[in-house]
Amino acid sequence: MSDPKVYHDFVAEFPKLNMRTGTTENLKYALDHDMGAILAEGNNFTKQIAAVVRRKARWQGPQRVRRKTGNRFELLRAGGVDEYGPMKYALSLQMGTRQFYQRPPNSDVTEEQKAKIKLAPNK
Repeated sequence: MSDPKVYHDFVAEFPKLNMRTGTTENLKYALDHDMGAILAEGNNFTKQIAAVVRRKARWQGPQRVRRKTGNRFELLRAGGVDEYGPMKYALSLQMGTRQFYQRPPNSDVTEEQKAKIKLAPNK
């Protein structure tokens, strides 16, 4: 559920269910309501997202995650909703392994995205 209103309504309707969010857009709301998160971005930015969650008291929303990850986060999201190709490619670079491919109907990372991801600093 990436739509904040849909997520908020769901949490309100089922307050005893630990409805983990999968998007940074809903992370603050989830943490404020004692819910968890399993973020797709966590595959590539585990340390940066963990640092944001640890500093919840100074929370500044998903923008903080984006600031901590630089433009690398935006590169993974550049394909729109389907960011699995770029994300898996970036993860293979971080791990020093062969490229992992996602299942259809998700599209693969483009050569242009690969070049940009390779050039992005890895903090």
